[in-house]
Amino acid sequence: MDNMSLSDIAAVTRNVDGDGWGAGGGWIMIILFALIFGGNGLWGNNNRGNAVTEADLCNANSFSELKNSVGRLSDQVGDMNVGFTKGLCDFGYTTLTQFNALEKQLSDCCCQNQLATQSVKFDMANYAAGTNAAVAAMGQKILDKMAADREASLQARVNQLELQQAMCGVIKYPMSSAYAAGSPFFGCSPSCCTNI
Repeated sequence: MDNMSLSDIAAVTRNVDGDGWGAGGGWIMIILFALIFGGNGLWGNNNRGNAVTEADLCNANSFSELKNSVGRLSDQVGDMNVGFTKGLCDFGYTTLTQFNALEKQLSDCCCQNQLATQSVKFDMANYAAGTNAAVAAMGQKILDKMAADREASLQARVNQLELQQAMCGVIKYPMSSAYAAGSPFFGCSPSCCTNI
């Protein structure tokens, strides 16, 4: 296309209708100018630029590797953040679960302690009541025995006094051959009747 002249372009783009561009020839003209002058004029200096050196290729390659490394590092940091967030969430959930289990254990422990305390109080009350009943029964036995002994003692004394009363005024015959001064055979002596 570098060998075309303006007359060649005009012949190709001649309008049959008389406007000079042909049917849609304006677009063809723009495309042709872009193709002809695009490499050297408006769109860069590709033909006039410096040749690419080995150092330029190494720099471009190093920059590309650096860019890829930064991208991988960014991906790794993102993965670490996701892992850290997940780990923190799992830790919080596990901690909450363990706190709930500990709360349940403490609640059960308190309930069991209260039941055990109530059981101990009940047992102590029963033991105290049993001990009180045993002490009262033993005390009552002692009191009954003392009352029976006292009653027997009083009854013996009453019998003795009744016997003395019954014997008062009765002549007593000596049961032995010993004879003392005074006669015991003649009734009650004054000392006998006054001992009642």
